[in-house]
Amino acid sequence: MDSLSAANGSFAIELYKKLNENDRKCNLFFSPLSISSALAMVYLGAKGNTAAQMSKVLQFEKAKNVHPSFQSLITEINKPGTDYLLRTANRLYGEKSFAFLDDFIGSTQKHYLADLQAVDFTGKSEDCRKDINTWVEQTTEGGQNSLLYTFIALLEQELTYEKFAEIINPSNLEKIEVDLYLPKFKLENYFDLDSVLTTLGMTDVFNVIKCDLSGMSGDNDLFLSKVVHKSFVEVNEEGTEAAAATGAVVMLRCARFIPKFVCDHPFLFFIVHKQCSHILFCGRFTSP
Repeated sequence: MDSLSAANGSFAIELYKKLNENDRKCNLFFSPLSISSALAMVYLGAKGNTAAQMSKVLQFEKAKNVHPSFQSLITEINKPGTDYLLRTANRLYGEKSFAFLDDFIGSTQKHYLADLQAVDFTGKSEDCRKDINTWVEQTTEGGQNSLLYTFIALLEQELTYEKFAEIINPSNLEKIEVDLYLPKFKLENYFDLDSVLTTLGMTDVFNVIKCDLSGMSGDNDLFLSKVVHKSFVEVNEEGTEAAAATGAVVMLRCARFIPKFVCDHPFLFFIVHKQCSHILFCGRFTSP
């Protein structure tokens, strides 16, 4: 999984930079792992130049055995018995009139634990939208209740995955106790990613003529029309223990000094799966 970690990390940083171009002053939050795993399922059915472009943009050229590595990663993330709640869920929704290849369906189930749900996008698009949003809300513990809508500076510029990996390398870190002052914040972002991915070089998969998804459907009449992503994070005092009392405190002269770490200016933050070294979420907080 190490090579996949490097691939997904590089994609995360490049995607962050591209999303950051639109507005450098706004809060930003997204899940690069969610995006890359969804696109990896499309990549599973891509052939020719379409597959080559996707591999380059998603940085899969750095990874070995992409799909089995995703299988191992998803299994590790969803492993029970942890002291935190972290779950991933994948599902494919396909127009019921299309004949999807059995090999493709089997591979998505094996590597991404994803079922293919046949729906009537053509005749009942609004019902499909509601069904998808209901599934998303259920699988994210109510955190996302509307993924699909109805629709007919210096550090950041120089940041690379290699530099980021060096920063979080345990051998370069020292564990210390600090008095943390972190603002409560709640971020929610919705992204229409097809234009961003096209700018990064993933063009053919969105082109009705050039797209080659023949590994997904034998008729090869499919193309990717839209990629949407919605993410949510809330940081608050829940889970901490607090108490109040009046009294006098006497400190020894040799008492240990605990430094303050005050987050009072814009900062980047990353949520990383420690065991897998994968960036699950990344964001930028600029204002409450």
